[in-house]
Formats: sequence, C-alpha cells, structure tokens
Amino acid sequence: MYCMVFNYGKFVNSNRVPHGALFVMNLTNQRGLPDMLVRAIEQSWYSGEGEKRFTSVTQLLKPTKQLILEKRHAKALKQDASDMIWSLMGSAMRKVIEAAEDVNSLSEERLRVEIDGAVITGGIDFYEDGVISDFKFTGVWNHGRVSRIAEWEKQLNMYAYLYQQHGFPVEKLQVVAIYRDWNRARWEKDTDYPEQVETIDIPL
Repeated sequence: MYCMVFNYGKFVNSNRVPHGALFVMNLTNQRGLPDMLVRAIEQSWYSGEGEKRFTSVTQLLKPTKQLILEKRHAKALKQDASDMIWSLMGSAMRKVIEAAEDVNSLSEERLRVEIDGAVITGGIDFYEDGVISDFKFTGVWNHGRVSRIAEWEKQLNMYAYLYQQHGFPVEKLQVVAIYRDWNRARWEKDTDYPEQVETIDIPL
C-alpha cells in the first residue's frame, strides 16, 4: 500500500491536483439510449461521492499520469452513456447485496487512511467473518486471466489494509465473478468453461 501511494506523494500538496477532486464527466448519449436509462446513469451511485480525499483505492489502481490528468481535467472529460451500462449494473448489484447485510456483516462501508498526508478511501462490497468479498460483472474471457487477477489482488489487498488499520480482522479475500456473457451450451460441452458465478480466492 505504501509503495503505491508514494508514487503520488509529490502531487499531494500541488495546486495542480486538488484534494477530493471528483471525476465529474459530461455524459453524452450518442447511441440513443432510452431517456429513463440515461437519467438512471446520471444519478450519483458512487458511495464515495463528496469525500475529502486525495484518491480512492479504485483510482489508485490507475497509472499515475492517467490519475493526475483525470483530476486536472475532470470537468472537460466526456463519456457516453452506452459505455456505462455495466457500471450501472454493478451499482444495481451492490444495492441488492446490501439486503444481505446483518449485525455481523458490512456492505459498502467506506473507510479511510492517511499516508504521508494523502488520504486514501475505499469501500468493499461485502465483509463478513473476516472475509472481504468483491462482486464483479465481467466477461468469460477474464476467467483465469493472470493480468486481471493480479489487478484484483492489488485492489483487494488495499481494501484489506484499510480494514486492518481500523481494527477489522481480515482472513480471506475473494472475488465473486458474475460472467455477463456466460453461455450454457458452451458450459455443457466444455469442461474448462466456468460456472456462471465463480468465487475466486485472492492471495492475502
């Protein structure tokens, strides 16, 4: 965690990178999605909206230059609504998972830690009995993909660090992958084809 944050250290007190800058993009609808869907996408589904921070765990995974440029030019960025459909589905899934929360679990609980003056925040999808679970809508092509799993490992271990710093024991990390392009016919014929929902253990 420290090594990853250190790369951003020289930007923390710079006027070029404001603390807590939100990546507010101008939403376009070039592919003509229905208005009600666009309005849904426009809503603030992000649980960390408005946080006073340098960056979040998710943003910290980006290359340094990309992160800095996005912060600097946040108001000029544009994104088409059609590119955010699966992000919207991920937000819907997190809302559903919140229904599973009880007195022994946490869902979307955001925590923060300060390292060398930089405030880093993060919120996991679900925490229960020392297990951090992150739900991901993803393509079957990511099944067993080493580079993708390595990215998930970085993300979940940063979440583990956040939770440990606040006194929560972390004994296990896992990604619950929901394959959005899963095909039953291929699953029935190919023994290497994954289940529609796969739990992937991530090294802690």
